[in-house]
Amino acid sequence: MRVSTRGEYGVRAMLDLALHYDEGATALRTVAQRQEISESYLEQLLGILRKAGLVESARGAQGGYRLARPPGEIQSDRSCAQSRVRLPQPTASTRMGPWAAGRRPIA
Repeated sequence: MRVSTRGEYGVRAMLDLALHYDEGATALRTVAQRQEISESYLEQLLGILRKAGLVESARGAQGGYRLARPPGEIQSDRSCAQSRVRLPQPTASTRMGPWAAGRRPIA
């Protein structure tokens, strides 16, 4: 499956926020450094995800971004769709992957 750079970075940012969910809001700079993503590009992506209702932002000295819901309630396919990333339709070759055995792929 091919995922655009925007989709990959969006999922990486969401994963980072999920891994640090219990720490509260995380500064944009911190996520950018941990994921090695440009701050300005990450700011654009998080803005899209915020408008989609997947992340929340908080202002102030202790501000930053956090997931809008607990990590267990968010699905990676929805986050890709909400960040305006098109996931390819399964083809004959991909249908034989982990979905064939009734398993879900790890996001």
